[in-house]
Amino acid sequence: NILKDLNLTNCFILIVLFYFFAGNIYAQKKTEFILSSINFNGNAVFSDTKLGNVIISKESPSWFSQFIHSFSPLGAGAMEFDSTLIKTDIRSLENYYKVNGYFDVKVKANYTVDPSGKDVELNYLITEGKPYYFKKVTKRGLKHISNDFLTAISDASNIDSTQVFTEKKILNDLSFTTKYFQDRGYMFFKSERPDIYVDTLLKKVRVKEKFNTGKPFKISDVFVDKKGFGKSDIATDLIRDIVDIKKGDLFSNEELNLSQIRLYRTNLFSSAFVSPIFADTGNSTVPIQVSTTIGRMNELVPEVIINNEDNAFNLGLSLGYSRKNFLGDARKLTLQTSVAAQNILDFISHPSLADSNIFGYADARLIIEQPFLFGKLIQTRFETYLTLQKRRSDYSTTIYGGKISLNFELPRK
Repeated sequence: NILKDLNLTNCFILIVLFYFFAGNIYAQKKTEFILSSINFNGNAVFSDTKLGNVIISKESPSWFSQFIHSFSPLGAGAMEFDSTLIKTDIRSLENYYKVNGYFDVKVKANYTVDPSGKDVELNYLITEGKPYYFKKVTKRGLKHISNDFLTAISDASNIDSTQVFTEKKILNDLSFTTKYFQDRGYMFFKSERPDIYVDTLLKKVRVKEKFNTGKPFKISDVFVDKKGFGKSDIATDLIRDIVDIKKGDLFSNEELNLSQIRLYRTNLFSSAFVSPIFADTGNSTVPIQVSTTIGRMNELVPEVIINNEDNAFNLGLSLGYSRKNFLGDARKLTLQTSVAAQNILDFISHPSLADSNIFGYADARLIIEQPFLFGKLIQTRFETYLTLQKRRSDYSTTIYGGKISLNFELPRK
């Protein structure tokens, strides 16, 4: 029994010692090093701020920000130093330089720990090298495209041998070319990953852009779906006229977006979507689906007016009434009246500008808006108004007038 007790005692001591040493080892591992600063040396092309956004490691904010963060959700806490991120940061910096034309870049790193043993200063040493320039950009896969389109693309390209290579310029050129053809019938036009050839001797970059054009598509039909409170008030043909996409037109993403904007401009629709029906494509034609939700045709809008006109507090009321699709053709009629005065109650009870105690104004307006003029898609607005005004300088005035606004859709550029 005594031996058993001794063995149990020894086991207990060993367990206590194990947890004690394990706790110390764990505490040592949990010792945090604070990344107090990150320095970039040798960078002349890109600023410290830009390079700082490229890497994962982040330096700790100011002491004031840390102090605020210690007792509130504002500010930010100290950033822990993680040496395992340095290799990733070096690769990120080198890649960033290479996609911007500096293929000979070299990046090294070191760090120092201050005497207190807690704050770390991280340094990135950059040798940028010389920039590489564009040599030539060619486009492949456009054999069956008309010469007019090819000439337009060539004229629009702003890449030449005087410019430093950047990946962004290639991506912009690919995006422009893709959009150009998708707006001219080539609905499934796509760009592939370009081939990039780097000449380290001449420090030149040759780029081969590759495209898959597909066939040009024309519009086969325009289908309209209506729902909402006012669907019975708006004719299907009127929606087609506003969309202004005809059977036989070349497919164009830009026209789809523009037609959707035309629908929203009328204020008839709480939602409007214009999109191709890909499932029904055949014989190089595509139907268009117009899906709309039509709101109520009548609106009444009360308002409260507060201002400091004539350097005095003015209070007023306004009431507006709108009738949508007035007399058809998506026309909108708006009637609006407003009145404001320094003593609004007196003005309402005795509406006379001849009263010497009344200072304010009354205004009435009639506005007609329509998407068509002489059968053309010209957004038109007619406005007429009458204003009675009594100012502090003891004069009364009557202002009346009108305005006509014409909003034309201008051609490209």
